[in-house]
This record gives sequence, structure tokens and C-alpha cells, in this order.
Amino acid sequence: MKKLISILIAIFLLYNWGYAQQPDVQLTPKLKFDKSGHVKYIKFVCENKTGKWDRPTSAISFFKEVLNAGEQDQFVLKNKRDQKIGLYTEHYKQFYQGIEVDGGIFILQFKNGKLKKANGHYIDTEGIDPFPKLTPDDAAKSYASYLQIPDVSALKFLHDLVIVEIETISGTDTAYNANLCYKIDLLNSPSSMGETGYVDAQSGKILKIQKNWFNSSATGTFATL
Repeated sequence: MKKLISILIAIFLLYNWGYAQQPDVQLTPKLKFDKSGHVKYIKFVCENKTGKWDRPTSAISFFKEVLNAGEQDQFVLKNKRDQKIGLYTEHYKQFYQGIEVDGGIFILQFKNGKLKKANGHYIDTEGIDPFPKLTPDDAAKSYASYLQIPDVSALKFLHDLVIVEIETISGTDTAYNANLCYKIDLLNSPSSMGETGYVDAQSGKILKIQKNWFNSSATGTFATL
């Protein structure tokens, strides 16, 4: 990741050097990184009056050349919105080998066929085994056991197989790692309190519990134990 950051900084330095003597160019590049060190926000605002600018001309170029996404990552277009003539926005969702990456999303804005700015969060999926050892029933039982639900014989639940980024704190160090999880919503148990459990699809460990705010609807495949 440090190598990628260095490359991006070098690119911007080259842009400044190459355009420094052109009076019709205003150089105000903006680049931000998220907590994992990946590109969170990038805005291309350097353009001369001729419109010549070496910017990505497609989402594929951005994800590959700027974001440096993994070979097994896919970014699926979920929505495209035209804002005005020559300006449009594309919303992308991240997947890894067909599995949804929870929280992996990018919004790209194009102007006259070239990328103007991008904003979002990329989750590093390198090294993840996409094949779960546990079944959805196993994951639901692990979550019910964690919540100390005594009777799971008629437990109803929704499940999704997702990849989620988990924060781990050790002393003063914080690490962010992606995990293959079952996202479990228990439907007929007051013990769940409207929360979603993320169960490691390989070990059954409860990695995190997320409260569903504002009575948001749970999604996933329905099942009964």
C-alpha cells in the first residue's frame, strides 16, 4: 500500500512539473486515504483550456490503475444518474468472486467522458477463501448460542454470505482485515433485539454485532432451523 501511495504522489508531482509553465492551468489536486490506507477520495481538477488531461476515461481504468484493486474483485454498476449535459455519476458495489463485500462501494463522477472525482471505500480481499466451511444453519446456531437462546428448534432467520471488514485493536495498534462471514438476522427471537450478527463462515466465531437503526429491513435468504 505504501508503494501505491508513493506512486500516486509521484503522479501528482509529475503533473505539477509538466503543467507548471502553462498559465491557463490551475493545479489543486486532492487525494485522501481511508483508515486502511486505500484511496478514499480523489478529485481531478487540473485541466487546461484545450481539455487535454490524462485522467481515467472509464470505471475499469480507475479501479485497476488508481485504486489498484485485486484481480478477483469485481465492481458492479448499481446506478447511473445523469446530472447535466456531459456530467454523470456512477455508483458501484464491490464483490469478490461473486460474494458481496459489505461496505465496499465507490461513486464516480465523470465530466465529458473523463473521471472528475471518485469517493468511496475499497476493502482489501487478498487471500480470502471464498468457500465457507460452515452452513447457514451452523452460523445461525453459533449466533443463537452467543445470545444464549436456549431453544433453537424453530428459529427463523435470514442469512447472507458476505465479506466484511473487521477492526481489531491490540494496544495502540489497529488492524483492518476482511473476513468471509454469514450475516444473520434472527426473526422470531427477542434476544436478538433487532441486531445483525456477523459469524465467521470458517470458524463460527461471532466477529461483530450491528444494530439495525431506524427499523431498517433485514435482507437475505429465509431459513428455519
